[in-house]
Amino acid sequence: MPEVNAWREGLADELAFWRDWFARRGGDWPDDYRARLDPRTHLRHEIAALLEPHSPPASTVRILDAGAGPLTVLGRVWPGRTVEVTATDALAEAFNRLIDEFGLSPPLRTIACATEDVASRFASGSFDLAYARNTLDHSRDPLGAIRAMLAVTKPGRCVFLQHLADEAEHERYRGLHQWNFREEGGSLILWRPGVRIDIGDEVRNEAALRVATRGRWIDATLIRRE
Repeated sequence: MPEVNAWREGLADELAFWRDWFARRGGDWPDDYRARLDPRTHLRHEIAALLEPHSPPASTVRILDAGAGPLTVLGRVWPGRTVEVTATDALAEAFNRLIDEFGLSPPLRTIACATEDVASRFASGSFDLAYARNTLDHSRDPLGAIRAMLAVTKPGRCVFLQHLADEAEHERYRGLHQWNFREEGGSLILWRPGVRIDIGDEVRNEAALRVATRGRWIDATLIRRE
């Protein structure tokens, strides 16, 4: 089963990447390393902008960072609000062993849960926003993962996805890179050879979709219907 073997090889590659990242304190991304470990890191501005219409001063906002890797990128400081981030990843147990191996004390640890399974782990409408960055194209079932994220987000609130366009093509389908996202005609297309899924069509009864591009980056916002 070539796809299963590719996944197994990909898991080893993923853990090797993060081991090197920890060993070299971020390597080519030292600012990212520092920000993920600093409890004073501010909430990403694009996330705050999506939350602000529903989050008056003194409110508490709850965010799911799905497929977060070993350390969330979101930050947790938003002046005037309390931010509670829940970070999940299917490889969290291995990531936490790496964190312990390197003697680190992160402000937040990732908990073990595949994104496809978040609706089984958390109650419907648990979060004010659900986020995934550069991860769903690694999933076994990206559409199922998106539906699960919508299920745990409050009605009227956002699932926000940030992914590089056609990343599996770029990586030649090595390891975990088995799916691609691209923007077409204002919709988000999930594809790989022989398969094409229009996310906007698939979730039209569950969410309204907005898609924007920034170079190779695709920002997709899905607003769960009331």
